[in-house]
Amino acid sequence: MQGNPLSPFLFVLMDERLGITIQSYKNEQKIKGPYLHPQDDMHSHQQFLDDTLLMGHQSIKEAKAFNQILQDSMYALGMTINEEKSQISFFNTPLLMQRNITGIMGF
Repeated sequence: MQGNPLSPFLFVLMDERLGITIQSYKNEQKIKGPYLHPQDDMHSHQQFLDDTLLMGHQSIKEAKAFNQILQDSMYALGMTINEEKSQISFFNTPLLMQRNITGIMGF
């Protein structure tokens, strides 16, 4: 897709679809994100120009849900995740849980 003049537009459409899928999982309570403010809605993701930040609770269930979203999106769009540019950050998460989540996500 790189080099094609339509690439930026196609990327926006694919990114939009990913955001809709994440929102539907959130609406179905398959994932939940942190509350950044007590009176605010929970946040599960943030999308930038060509990056997506996924935010979730430290649980196997949530990691599996996020992994399923990514796998389904990759399959539907014919794309792959660049694992060299992907990372997971943990906050106040036990080491065993970090290892389990990292194993599920694959990066």
